[in-house]
Amino acid sequence: MNETVTRYFPRNSSPEDCTNGTIITSLQGLNYTQYCNSDIVAHDRDNSEMATLQECIDTCTQHGPACLGVVWIFVYKKCYLKDTSVTKSDLVSHVSGISALASEKQYEQRRADFACPYPNMSLQKSRLGMDLKIFCGSIFRFHGVGILDKVHVKSLDECMERCSSSHPLCARFIYGADLVGLGWLNCWLAKSGGDDLLVPWTRTMAHSGITVINVLDKPNWKNDSVQVDSSGRSFKISRDDFRDLNNSKVPFLAAYHEKTVQSCMDRCSEVENACIAATFDSGLQQGFLNCYLFRNLPPPHSRDPDHTFFYLQSRSDQYQPPPIQVRAHLNGGQISSAVLGGLFVLGIILGGVWHLKSKRKSKLKAG
Repeated sequence: MNETVTRYFPRNSSPEDCTNGTIITSLQGLNYTQYCNSDIVAHDRDNSEMATLQECIDTCTQHGPACLGVVWIFVYKKCYLKDTSVTKSDLVSHVSGISALASEKQYEQRRADFACPYPNMSLQKSRLGMDLKIFCGSIFRFHGVGILDKVHVKSLDECMERCSSSHPLCARFIYGADLVGLGWLNCWLAKSGGDDLLVPWTRTMAHSGITVINVLDKPNWKNDSVQVDSSGRSFKISRDDFRDLNNSKVPFLAAYHEKTVQSCMDRCSEVENACIAATFDSGLQQGFLNCYLFRNLPPPHSRDPDHTFFYLQSRSDQYQPPPIQVRAHLNGGQISSAVLGGLFVLGIILGGVWHLKSKRKSKLKAG
């Protein structure tokens, strides 16, 4: 086959655009070399319908254990994933097929890469300050429960950093030192809960970590009170106030991990010319980074007892309170304000019907 190696990302291309030697990069960063009018006999790992070659390649990249090649039969929109023993010598002609083989260079590993870089059950600290306990040659049995993300990393340290910066909070991780064994996406991040049982995993070497986080005290400042930071700036307090952290019009300046709302306030003062508001998440619901700084007041999201919002007192005219949550107890349960509103309207209607019936009865008696 004649090959003209080019750089091309055919995410929406048709089979007619196929060029031998084209490098296609998956969404997860793994490169594949494309071969037109070809098939790969045997080496099947899985197959399913896929609309495009790009989708077929992305699926291969996400597969674990590793998938190192694909065949896309475009007339049937069928994708065949190939195992780790596939090579270029397995290619055969097929007028309706396009094959792609994963980069061998990206999968190259040294024996030293498999070793656990830290003592077993040792406590390590990420660059962000999160403490993690390392378990060498062991994994958590997730069973697909609680997984936040799967990404490709080059080291256990990088996986550890991914966990510490995750939103929402990452409580544990698995690092697959053996790319072939776990797959290209070799760093699995998960939240707490599910099956926390650790099991030995040395056949295809993997290491794990679990976060060690002390419970943070909730601030006891009164709502609408004014607090002064270390530089003398006055901030207004809004308790149980969860702000929208994903608003593109008011993005947060920076995020840090702080143990108290006071230290979060002082952090805001360190960037005095820019930070005029911040939110503190004592429950770490949004992640280990729990102090978010803003240059403008972000819009309210909801009421949440773990969140404290504060803003410069001089910006009080820009403050919008979080939505009011009206709740009433009925038969041991809670009814939201929307339900209460519906019951109120229904009560008016039923009351009106009763009133009309009473009026008619009075007229009949009078007649």
